[in-house]
Amino acid sequence: EYKLALTQCYGRYLQQFCSVNPDDITGDEDQFKSTFFPNGFRDKNAALTFHALQERNVCIYQMVCSSDRNLQKQESLQTCFKVLSSLRLTMQMALPQQNLCWLIYNGIFAFLC
Repeated sequence: EYKLALTQCYGRYLQQFCSVNPDDITGDEDQFKSTFFPNGFRDKNAALTFHALQERNVCIYQMVCSSDRNLQKQESLQTCFKVLSSLRLTMQMALPQQNLCWLIYNGIFAFLC
């Protein structure tokens, strides 16, 4: 179910912004903003985009855990590090935005539960 959500829901939504893998953008704030938020963080779709980015990471993490629960494989660890980097950047961008900071709160519970 996570693979389906990743490919058919969140992945498709995010494809409208870029043809590259969103994981390749995680280190650069300016590229992240210009790629996923070309109209700024006050745009009517900003919350939906942040949600898609965040839930995409949840899906990837859940898929890794279902195949390698104890993270014994190097590839699993690398994927989890990419997920954490992506979440860090997403949260870093959303936190200063009063209209979006609730997504961080919801995202924390998604990973904890």
